[in-house]
This record gives sequence, C-alpha cells and structure tokens, in this order.
Amino acid sequence: MDAVAYALASQLKLGGDSWAQKSDMPTGRYGLGVAAINGIIYAVGGYKPGTGLYSGENESYDPKTDTWTTKASMPSPRLGLAVAVANNRLFAINGRVSSAVSVVEEYDPVENRWYGKNACPISGDGSRATVCNGYIYLIGGGGGGGKYNYQYDPNTDTWVQKADMPTSRYYLGVESIDGKVYACGGYSTQVGGGSYVVHNEMYDPNTNTWTTKAAMTQQRGYFASGTIDGELYAAGGTSGGANHLTHVEKYNPSKNFWIRLVDTPVGRKYTAGAVIGKKLYVVGGEQHSLNRIDEYSAISIQGLDTLLGYLAAN
Repeated sequence: MDAVAYALASQLKLGGDSWAQKSDMPTGRYGLGVAAINGIIYAVGGYKPGTGLYSGENESYDPKTDTWTTKASMPSPRLGLAVAVANNRLFAINGRVSSAVSVVEEYDPVENRWYGKNACPISGDGSRATVCNGYIYLIGGGGGGGKYNYQYDPNTDTWVQKADMPTSRYYLGVESIDGKVYACGGYSTQVGGGSYVVHNEMYDPNTNTWTTKAAMTQQRGYFASGTIDGELYAAGGTSGGANHLTHVEKYNPSKNFWIRLVDTPVGRKYTAGAVIGKKLYVVGGEQHSLNRIDEYSAISIQGLDTLLGYLAAN
C-alpha cells in the first residue's frame, strides 16, 4: 500500500453495523417467505415443527412499534415458497407440502385479501424471486434442474421462460440492483456431486444473458438476503448438515467484491429476510429461531469510496 492509500485508509470511520433482537413473531416457523410493503414486514407460510403442519399464517410486523398483527391467512399453506412485491402487493410463488406445488397467490395488504393467479410453469420449493424493471423473476429451485429463470408480469398475469442460470441451485439468494438480477450461494447438485456453493451470477434482462461475478466468502444456502443502498446482504444459512451459520457478508456490484460483516446473534437456516430503509430484518428459521426476528443496522464506512476509487485508478 502506497503512502496515499495508507493515509486514506487511516481516515476510514466505521459507523452502525449492529444487531438487535425484536419482539418474537407469534407463530414459530421455518421455510417461510418474508417481504416488506410500505414500511411493514409480512411473514407468510413455512413449516411449524412439532405440529407436523405447513403454515398458511400471514403475520405483519411494524418496526416503528415493534409489534405483530395477524392478517388474512394464505389460502395455500406451504414451505420453501418464493415471495416478491410488485405494485404494493405480495406474490407468494410455489413451494412444497407433502410434494411440490405450483401455485401463485397475490396478497393485497390494503384489502387484507388474497387472490389466485396463473400458476408458474414449474413447481417446487427453493426458488427465489425478486422484482426488476417491473417484472418478477423466479430463479433456481423448482422440481428439477435448479437453473430455472422465469419472468412474471404482474399486470398481465403471464409467465415467460428466460435464459437458464448457469449454475443449478436451490435455496439461494436473489436480489435486484440497478436493473440487474444477482443470484448468489445456494445448494447445487451440479457442483461436486451436490454441495453448498459460493457462486454469484448476474442476469441482465435487457440482453437475456448471465455473467459470473465475484464469489461469496462463505458457501451457504437457506439464508436471508436483502438490498441496502445498492449492496446485497447475505446472513445466516447453512454450509451443510447441522451447521447453522452466523456469518454475514455484503456484495458491492460496482466494485465487484464481498466484505465480511458482524455475525448474527444466533445461527439459523431456513430463514428469510426483508429490508426497510437501511435495516435488514432476519425472520424465523431453524435452530432456536422459529419465532425470532433480528434487526441489522447497516454498516457505513466514511471515506471508503474515496479509497476504493484511488486503488482502482492506481
């Protein structure tokens, strides 16, 4: 490191980057779907261990009051569903009960009502969804293959198959940033005969093509993800067996690198995440976290962009 870079690094100031446990979710479950609409988090579906029942519960969390409210139940109980928000409505896609299901339901929080929509062409759990340029993209998972990439138009209720993801994966992280879709981590039957992976692949809807990006620092699947200020966050999950990760990292697409962050308070897999403002909420999950919700306040590093810009130019 030269003198200028050293001087810039010495001026870095760290702020935020902390976890806080919030009020427990009323219904303990894992394999649920979580999304935020207008400052409220909605937790839908999952599996309730000890009962043998798949969950149709729909419970909303208000971070301002740290309280939960029971909402209209999802008509089709299931675990491993994908969720996304479009037009201020929550879309719950596919999942599993005793077998794979192909069902799409739309929740209107204003009416507190669910509507049936056209089924997805594939069925099964472990897919993840995000909204990019007004469309919902359902990536990975499904009943076979794990490379799926389907585009859903919430305005016309139609599905279109797009270019397959290069690496097959289930229970990955999928986020949309600046008009691109990023698919990271997950469990792949394509790699090593079956393993958790660090792969990070970017999909460009404009060209219908995929590009390999910087790999994660930790192989993982079944984790929570979210986007804050154009950066992708990944928290918890598992790297195999009974290993419940506390590891947290974030990805900067413009610089194409990952950075390690403060660990979650408890390890958990089969969890889900949602973002409100500059906070990531990790909800539910296995390993003593069925009812648990933790709030992460994102890190801020004053001077980091200046340092990275200098290093990139030199």
